[in-house]
Amino acid sequence: MPTLDLQVAASTGDCGFWWNGSAWQFATNYDWQQAGWYSSTAAKLGGGMRFQNVTIPQGATITAAYITIYCYTPCNGTVVRTRIIGDDEDNAAAFSTLADFQARRGIIVGGANDNYITSAYVDWDGMAAWSAGVSYNSADISAVIQEIVNRAGWASGNALVLFWDDFNDRSDHNTDCRRIGRPYDGDAANAPKLHIEYTIATAKTSTDTGSGADAYVSLEMGEAKTSSDAGSGVEGTPVPSASLAGSETGSSIDAIIARLLASFDTGYGIEVGSVEVGGLLKELFATELGWGSDSLTAKIEMPTKGGGMKLWT
Repeated sequence: MPTLDLQVAASTGDCGFWWNGSAWQFATNYDWQQAGWYSSTAAKLGGGMRFQNVTIPQGATITAAYITIYCYTPCNGTVVRTRIIGDDEDNAAAFSTLADFQARRGIIVGGANDNYITSAYVDWDGMAAWSAGVSYNSADISAVIQEIVNRAGWASGNALVLFWDDFNDRSDHNTDCRRIGRPYDGDAANAPKLHIEYTIATAKTSTDTGSGADAYVSLEMGEAKTSSDAGSGVEGTPVPSASLAGSETGSSIDAIIARLLASFDTGYGIEVGSVEVGGLLKELFATELGWGSDSLTAKIEMPTKGGGMKLWT
């Protein structure tokens, strides 16, 4: 299974953001990457972190993901409740200004809307005391990363941003009720890290011998199916203009083929008959291959004796 390990790599790759009792504050060149509550003038602590060159293809399946924070100083206040949410953009930019951060993080910090945050988020709550010099992994954030790489405009090599914060003010208001890590400017070697595990879907061919899913992929791609495919069940749901060989031996599709072939002479031509599809009786008339009356609602084509069949509806 492919894995990817990244780390904040620039001064503008992480930032701090907090409420001082009367206004929001922002900084990119500071010594702490923290979340939680400290005091009435250092409340709703949080910030963001940017990871570059995320070489995960668009639409890959994320199976595991977490951030790692290296503890800067001992902190054991309770109860700390934090949240991890994503910047819902194709290629997230570096951090720059307070206004830019507010626009991206949304209404909770004074932004105009929530257009740039993911709908998925993960709460990293109830953390035990942290010890200086120890790295701590977050709760699993696969859903957040998945939403970002599922974007139509996402491409391998883009950058993504994650926010770790208590902007919702859920932590208890006890002294030093926060967890403190190292940002890039405080300690580049121990800046926040991101670990991702993922899988990439591969197209299956008609010669593969999986169970069911093979047939689905092949039919979706309009590939011809032959009796060498050992899929099951899914063969019964071909998409329009998919090709099926007369020797197909899967389950459920047999019934459909049988109903269609019931009106045929063996390998040639077609007799007047009818096929019930979706509860409707559809008349099929033809005197030779590919032709019929104006009332045809389906065309069945058999190019050679014993060969394939195509159905257009």
